Amino acid sequence: MAETVWPQKGPNTREALARVGACAETTITKIAGRFDEPLSPTPFKLGEKLDEYGEPIMDQGVHVLYQNGAEQIDSAWNAAVAHSKLSDPVRLCTVWKPKKCPPGDDRGRIYKATNLRTKKTWQMSESWHSCGGA
Repeated sequence: MAETVWPQKGPNTREALARVGACAETTITKIAGRFDEPLSPTPFKLGEKLDEYGEPIMDQGVHVLYQNGAEQIDSAWNAAVAHSKLSDPVRLCTVWKPKKCPPGDDRGRIYKATNLRTKKTWQMSESWHSCGGA
């Protein structure tokens, strides 16, 4: 796993994504399921395990980390993320951020990511909770 040293400053850091409409280019350093398990290449768990009703068990979402310290997480499997690779160049843009956050709590941004190798895009939050949340 990539180690992030804080605070990072500059045009391609998470700090550069502080306002809506801001974009930065970075690379993918980690792709996993939301609980850090390997991400399946299909929306079903590796091995196509079945639940008690005989239905395939769905993968438990995605978690993407970037070299600039940003991250994205979602409870749903995402094809564009699953088809990405470590070190792929990505353009991240902030499309939403919460308002009236407590000082020092800037969680809850939503980023749109474009993989510059595959040209596929996805949009996800950076955290489970917005600022002031759990």
